[in-house]
Formats: sequence, C-alpha cells, structure tokens
Amino acid sequence: MEFYNQLSQYYDIIFPLNKQSVDFIKEHLVDGPVLDLAAGTGNHALALARDGFQVTATDLDENMVVKIKEKAALDEVTIIALPLAMEELDQLKDKSFSTIICLGNSLVHLNSLESVKSVTTTIYDLLDQNGKLMIQIVNYDRVLNEGITELPLINREKEQISFRRIYKHEENKILFKGELTIGGETLENEISLLPITSQQLVDVLTSVGFSKINLFGSFKGEPFEINSPALIIEATKH
Repeated sequence: MEFYNQLSQYYDIIFPLNKQSVDFIKEHLVDGPVLDLAAGTGNHALALARDGFQVTATDLDENMVVKIKEKAALDEVTIIALPLAMEELDQLKDKSFSTIICLGNSLVHLNSLESVKSVTTTIYDLLDQNGKLMIQIVNYDRVLNEGITELPLINREKEQISFRRIYKHEENKILFKGELTIGGETLENEISLLPITSQQLVDVLTSVGFSKINLFGSFKGEPFEINSPALIIEATKH
C-alpha cells in the first residue's frame, strides 16, 4: 500500500529514536538474546546491537524489514531481521530469548483479547526462565475515560512532514485514521485498534504465567497513573 510505502521511507523522521526508551530497556532487560517485535525500522534493535546484544527483529511490513537490514549493514552490526506478524511468532520456536520487547503501540493491532493472550503465550514460551517482556502502548484507560479523539499532531516542519492520528470510538474498538502529509500531499489509512486497558493487559499476562508485573507511565520510569501518556509494562517469566 502506498501509505505504508511512504511511512517506511519517512518513519525515522516521524518517530525518531527516544534515548530515554533505550536507557529504560537497557536498565530493565536481562542479559542475553533480545527479540524486538513489530520493530518498525529497527531503531531500538540497532541501539541494542551496537552495544553488543544479539538481536532478532521482526515486523509484518517487509519494507520495514528491508530498512532494518539496510541500517544494520550501514552500522556494521548483525541483526536477524524477519518479516513476521506477531501471530506468526511460533515460527521462532527453535529459539529462545532473555528479553522480548514490543513497543510503539504495536500490541493493540491484534484484533481481540484472545489474540493478545495467544501471542503473549507464545512470547512466554520463547522466553528463558527469568526472562522479561516489555510492552509499550498508548494509555487506553485515559483514551476511553476522556473520550480522546485525536493524539497530538506529529509535525516535522523542516522536512514538511506531518502525521495526524485520529481516533473514532466504536464498540470495543477504536478506528484509527492516519493522515500522512508529505510536502502538501496527504495519504490516508484506516485500521481498527484494540483499546486494551492496563487491567485487561495485566490480567492476560497473569493468566499466561507472567509474574512481577510492573507498570510505568513513561520511559522516565515513573509509576503508571490514569492520566499517564503511555502504559509500559515489564513482566517476568518465573
């Protein structure tokens, strides 16, 4: 699709690497192989690979996977980059990981709580004992409670790029409309999101077998609150 072709080309301008997120991951990860799910163009995977971690990165979009490979080659680091949907993680069942990360509001692209449970069950199986899962999504407790219909505009004036993110509330779903404007030309795309709340996600992870589940409100590491901009979860396999 043209929308995603363009998004992959300008992804790093729209979503530049947040150093705080890298620092948070490094502080909380378990030493060993790392799996980055729905990795986009691989900014976090690359940051970890530069520090010597063995990293596997997956993304549903093959354009993103190509970008990961190109950037890894330029940086002269090794990353295993695979075009896989989250629902296809069982294809990695011959591997194991000390840490698995799923950032960038990716988890809510699954279509049901049952799908979330299925994917997190596979994640649990892929983790080493005492391994960690880290998830970052939008704080949907706040989105639902306040009836939020649009996230803050991402505007890169120098590059003449903006990304508008509109939420239309539907029964048990949110219809997400993205408007990507590049030099005056606007491309649009709509996709259904699962607005999973903090308690729903904790309940799913607990039912799968995770323990020591910690909630944060941002990559600064402060505790999660109802008005936090994000929900970040750290869960341990015991």
